[in-house]
Amino acid sequence: MAIKSFNYSQFADLRIEGVGIHASFSINLTVRDENLSNVKKLSISATGKTNAAKAAGSGNVLFWCNVRDVLNNKIYKLERNKGKYFAVGVDDIFIGSVQFEMKRNIY
Repeated sequence: MAIKSFNYSQFADLRIEGVGIHASFSINLTVRDENLSNVKKLSISATGKTNAAKAAGSGNVLFWCNVRDVLNNKIYKLERNKGKYFAVGVDDIFIGSVQFEMKRNIY
């Protein structure tokens, strides 16, 4: 089982008075894979963070995330399911999580 974390950041350049190029957002993806006998089980969770609302003084940011399995072109939506709990930082916004399996080709 391997766990990897990926962090993506970008300037938002919001055309709101007082924000401008000072706004930015980042998304952190955590991927866990587990090799079973004939499948690979993947778990993906995501959190987001922004400073745009702080720069503007008020407001909300709505994060969403989809994951595409490029081997069979399936799209999975990260969702917030009841009964699933994640530890996030003080400024982090939990986007969601998804679990799916990929068949392994055995030659």
